[in-house]
This record gives sequence, C-alpha cells and structure tokens, in this order.
Amino acid sequence: MSGRYAIHQPHNWTPTLASFTDPEASELPVGIQLVVTDSEADRFFGPFRDALISSHTLLAEYNELKLRLDGLEYERYTEQKGQFIERVLAAIYRGTMPRQADARSYGSVFDEVAEDYDRHRPSYPDVLVDRACEAAGIGPGATVLEIGCGTGQLTRSLLARGLRVTAVEPGRQLVARARDQLDGMGDVRFVNARLEDALLPADRYSAVFSASAIHWIDPDVSWRKAADALVEGGSLALVSYFGLDDPRSAGDQQALRAAMATIAPEVAADWPAYRDLDGTLAGVAARRHNVSEVWAWLGGYETARRYASDLFEDVQVAAVPTLLEHTADELNALLGTMSLWARLSSRQRAALTAANRSLHRRLRRPIRSSAVACLVVARRRTRTTGGRGYSMPETGRPSSR
Repeated sequence: MSGRYAIHQPHNWTPTLASFTDPEASELPVGIQLVVTDSEADRFFGPFRDALISSHTLLAEYNELKLRLDGLEYERYTEQKGQFIERVLAAIYRGTMPRQADARSYGSVFDEVAEDYDRHRPSYPDVLVDRACEAAGIGPGATVLEIGCGTGQLTRSLLARGLRVTAVEPGRQLVARARDQLDGMGDVRFVNARLEDALLPADRYSAVFSASAIHWIDPDVSWRKAADALVEGGSLALVSYFGLDDPRSAGDQQALRAAMATIAPEVAADWPAYRDLDGTLAGVAARRHNVSEVWAWLGGYETARRYASDLFEDVQVAAVPTLLEHTADELNALLGTMSLWARLSSRQRAALTAANRSLHRRLRRPIRSSAVACLVVARRRTRTTGGRGYSMPETGRPSSR
C-alpha cells in the first residue's frame, strides 16, 4: 500500500480512549478522521474504522500510547501518535484483520440457503445437550441465551428440555425458518441481530449456548458479551462437529481432500487439519485454562484471546465420535450449506459436484467421513473489581496458537 496517513485535528482537541470506544458513535470524532493520501483512490479512513473501534488489541495499544505521551507537547504527541496509527493501519491493510473479517463474512451464506441448511444440517447429540444442562445445573424453566440459532437445530433440543430460550440470529431467512419450525414447541424469543449489535440484559441467563456459531463473531467481542449475559457462575456451552482422522474413513476423506486441492487449492489450504480422537482431546487438555484457545484448537479458528481466561474457568469437554455415510447427492447438498461453498466459483462448484459423484460411483457404496461432536463447557468467573477475575483485558491478541 502506497501513501501516507494525514491526521486532521482541531487545535483544541485532545484524543481519549473513549473516542474510540463509544458504541453509540456512528462516525469517528473529527479529531481522528484520517485520510489516505497519494493512494490509488485517496480512500478515507472509513474502511478501517470498525476494525479499530472493535479491536481490544488496538484500543489497548492506543491507550498505552496515550499514557506514555501524556504531558508531551502537542506537536510531539501528534507526531508519535501519527506514527503509531500509520503502523497499525498499514498492518490492518496488509495483515490478518481484513482476512479474519472476510472469513467471518462468509457466515452470511447460511441465510441465503436457509431451507437447505435446515434440511441437510445434522442436529446435535442428546447426550451432549444433557451434559451441558447438567454442567450448568439447569432444568425446566431456566432462562438461557442461544447465540446463532440458525434454523433451530439446537434450539429445538433446548425447548424440549423445558428451557426458556432467547435466540440471537442475524439471518432473516434463518430466523423465519426457525420460527416456523419451532412454533408451539416452547418459550422462545428471537432477536434478529448480530451478537455484536444485540441489546441483551446483563446477568440474566443461567447458560449461554452456541452451536457451530461463535467463531463467526468478532472474538474481541464474543467472549465478553457472552460473559456479560451470564449470571454469576453461569455456564457457556459450545457445541459443533469437527473433522476426525479415523481409519474407517481415511481413504474416502483423502480422496475428498485431494479433489478439493485440485479444484480449489485456495480453499483446501485453509481446511483445518484432521486429528484422531486422542490427539484432539490431548490438545484440548493442554489448553483448558482458556476456553477460547480450546475452541480455536478444535476448529482451526482465529478465536483465541487471552482475555477470555479472565472471564471463564473450569473448562470441560465431552466428545461423541461418529462415522457418517453419504451418497454423492447428499454430500453435495451438505457442502452447499457450508461457508466454503460461497468461496467457490460456479465452475469450481460444478467440478467438485462431479468429482464427488465420480468417487461415489467408484466406491459402489456411500462415501464415508468421520466427525466428532464436541461440547465445550466453561463457567463464568465471579466478577471482581481488581486482580484476577472479570476485568478489562490488557490485550486482545491471541494468547497462543
């Protein structure tokens, strides 16, 4: 990226951390309006604004800079602040934040295929839902929050256990489908919004559930917002399916991955590594001090944040391995509900569909794959005013990945 960042500030304006963190602010304060000059399109700072406001990492760095520069002459303050902003924004432009944000944007594909998503996505094992309720100490009548309910695969199980559910889901078509599917099944209220934008009461819910969804949310927001919603000692319960290295399906899975690598190498390169069950659980055990690291390990997600260990403790995991069998048409329909499908061109989709049908014909049996349904449960730490406990994180950087 060529060009420099010009800082436009009124002479009587003093920057503060609050200027970056005000959630009600629809525009940047005039004092931190930045312009990219001498670039291809003289783009304004707008494309970077959301990343800067939502990132605890950048806020912490900015706050540290402000403290260091307190008392300096205004011109010297402006110079060093400008150097900091140029460095950070250049890193944003080149580096990981846009890629992570772009990856999360693929989650919108689910709303576009709501009917197929409901038809082809599996429900979650009853034994894991029961284990989550047991760990949370909840039963009929308990008030719970579900993050990213989709078309209601997990919601249905929660209602069947007599729980009172507030379900947050940004997809309009997904919510409409869930309403139709769950009508008359129990006490459920839908909030059609992103978790980042949803107005939720604090200290309200006995448990927060999320099935195959929390990794689609900004990790600088998700863990704290879940903790905010929980009562003292409440439980966070995450559940999803992850690929599993299993001798019973190894040959079929290798063929599927080889086809993906040939047809869409850019997608195959991001495909998470499959591990056997022992390796999966060993990796979890090594990261049990931080629920966000556990989730990052299981799915290869960019969700690990050091601050999450100050919010949650007592991480527990339960796993249910399963061998899946699909016809080519069933497998292709399932792939059509996944985020990777949005990354494929029409030509790549057609080629992958044909490759899976060819594999099915060669095998003369269903295509096998292995997965493990994992439940990750953590208890919210007691809020404290200082020391270890529920407090503002020092940084939003991933702690160890």
